[in-house]
Amino acid sequence: MRELLRRLLTGVVYVILLLSAVFLSSDAFDFLFMVFGLACLYEFKKLVRLRGYYLFAAYLGLWWLFIYIVRDAVLINILMFLSITVNITMIYFLFTKKKFYRAYEKFVIGLFYIGGGCIFLTMIPYKDDDFANC
Repeated sequence: MRELLRRLLTGVVYVILLLSAVFLSSDAFDFLFMVFGLACLYEFKKLVRLRGYYLFAAYLGLWWLFIYIVRDAVLINILMFLSITVNITMIYFLFTKKKFYRAYEKFVIGLFYIGGGCIFLTMIPYKDDDFANC
């Protein structure tokens, strides 16, 4: 019962944060998903025992690049292709029971599976470079 209450309270806090960021401004929304991405990367890094902080630096660089600089559809499609390729590779690993051991494999999976997903989640409310606030 304590675990259920803890999860309920955490979910309520996340919903309040998300709705506040959506209605506050586009920068608050972007910052919130950047922080969520960093938290997810931290958990992934602990899970796969990846050392160093270069995954965070690469995610922040990629996130900043695609949220604030890149508006070219071709580059966004390249990021999407890389993210989908990593997702398909992870499905392959799941069904063949192969494991990824090398640090660069863990890095690429973390960057494009988690980082790419958070970047695309941040891009959802934008249409024609304008934040679609309700």
